[in-house]
Amino acid sequence: MRYYIEEKARPFEDKTSILGQTGEPIFHIWGESFSIVSRLHICDLEDRELYCVERKIFAFMSEYHIFHNGGLCATIRGERARAKPKLSIESSLGSYTINGNVLNKDYYMFKNMLYIGEIHKKLLSFGACEELTVDEAANQALFCALVIAVDDCMNDER
Repeated sequence: MRYYIEEKARPFEDKTSILGQTGEPIFHIWGESFSIVSRLHICDLEDRELYCVERKIFAFMSEYHIFHNGGLCATIRGERARAKPKLSIESSLGSYTINGNVLNKDYYMFKNMLYIGEIHKKLLSFGACEELTVDEAANQALFCALVIAVDDCMNDER
């Protein structure tokens, strides 16, 4: 399955959609940044929350938590490095790894060493966006949540 996320959709106070191949909304994204913790909600088309991405604001390094039904399912941490920022993904759902150039939004994601999807920067008629290609067997909404958290984490490390 192929999805598109506008690059400007990153700030936690935006409301936008993740689009399908033909431009139709697949998931809604809305954020809240006026609370103690910044949260980004990924919802289905009926506005039922599927995942919540939460940015930990008082952390030495960038840290994001992904929740599903109120339970923590993944933590993404950025690590400051001189040459190239690094990140780690810890999850109760499996072992996630990333290969490629995350800063340039050109990378592949694996779960338990099996390919689940890839991310590439694209220029479309409605502006710059990220193209997500997700394996049919993968959890589509979780993959989108991971990509959003990884991108925000890398933006924090710049």
